[in-house]
Amino acid sequence: MSIENILDTNALKLKYNTHVKTLLSYSEILSVILMYTIDEYANLSKEQIMNCIDGNIDIDSIPVHQNERIDQNNTEDDSITDGLVRYDLRFKVKIPNEKPVEVLVNIEAQMDSSNHKRLDKRSMYYVSRMISAQKGMEFEKDYYEDIKKVYSIWIYMEPLKGRENTIQMIKPTNESVYGNGYKTDTDLFKIVMVNVPEKRSDNKLLDFLCVLLSDKIEAEKKKKILKEEYKIKINEEMNKEVDTMCNLADGVYNHGYEKGIEQGIEKGIEQGIEQGMEQGIEIGTLKAYVDLVQDGILTLEVASKKVSMTKEEFIEKMMHLH
Repeated sequence: MSIENILDTNALKLKYNTHVKTLLSYSEILSVILMYTIDEYANLSKEQIMNCIDGNIDIDSIPVHQNERIDQNNTEDDSITDGLVRYDLRFKVKIPNEKPVEVLVNIEAQMDSSNHKRLDKRSMYYVSRMISAQKGMEFEKDYYEDIKKVYSIWIYMEPLKGRENTIQMIKPTNESVYGNGYKTDTDLFKIVMVNVPEKRSDNKLLDFLCVLLSDKIEAEKKKKILKEEYKIKINEEMNKEVDTMCNLADGVYNHGYEKGIEQGIEKGIEQGIEQGMEQGIEIGTLKAYVDLVQDGILTLEVASKKVSMTKEEFIEKMMHLH
């Protein structure tokens, strides 16, 4: 297996994932996803839902420390005991009724779902963190009745075999164990796991995400379906994102195919070379973040934190790579 192929594939996947998150953040796209995942939006139109979306959508960027009040829509929770957790997309939406309320939404786009047990538990950890982090920010003192409902939507682009074309939902339930039963307010969170199929689906959400994220549908056909069947208004910026994402998907596939052939040929590779390859992957990851900074997709601050460097260290590495 050539180091060059691994570096190229690693960089392509990183860029592809970044463009997927950006594409998902457009209100035209979000409104369709939320229509089929948020209970309170089931009877609303796409336009009505778009008006409910807070314009401040954080995409894998703003750091939040558990005991510091920085920003309400932070995309990271960080504490000494918990370590670092990043949210792909995190934002607020309004639920229109006589007394409008806000709910918190997190969307995760997952390319690799092979470790499904870890991901299943991770989704529960995410909603737990989004609930507990509200104290001192969304509600004060012991006013727990003011906790905002949390939705966490997990989009698996390459689901495990047997899970394709399915939607799984997790939420708290109320069960009477002894005596006269009574209802309690358990409507605190909902986790939705969306396993995107390879082929188009009869389910509206699965079909929409299949068209949007499929690497088997070319860009122009993809845009045509989104416009005609889902009434998505594609502006110039979104048009560019779709084209870039499709080009990167082609690159990931081609490099993965070549890599698979080389893996079969070079099965007897020695440990020393493998260690060199691991070092090469680290360099490839750094180069990918440098490219994202130079393309204007990430800031220096965000990129340097992603690779656990100071801004000065990242700039120095960037100068050596180019």
